[in-house]
Amino acid sequence: MGSMFDYYNLIEKCLLEVPLSDREKREEGEYDVQNKIIKEIKGLAMCLSRFKPADWNKFLDVVIK
Repeated sequence: MGSMFDYYNLIEKCLLEVPLSDREKREEGEYDVQNKIIKEIKGLAMCLSRFKPADWNKFLDVVIK
């Protein structure tokens, strides 16, 4: 990746299920974003929602705004 900013944007697009360009699709496959990073983030989100629901609700409020 060109920079950490590009990598962050790729992860963000994958999380939000935004359509990717051809270059981004290649990078997604190269870094195995779906299998490594997205699964980890979803697992952490599940733990947060189960064990700290108030923190989860605050997070969702920020995300929705």
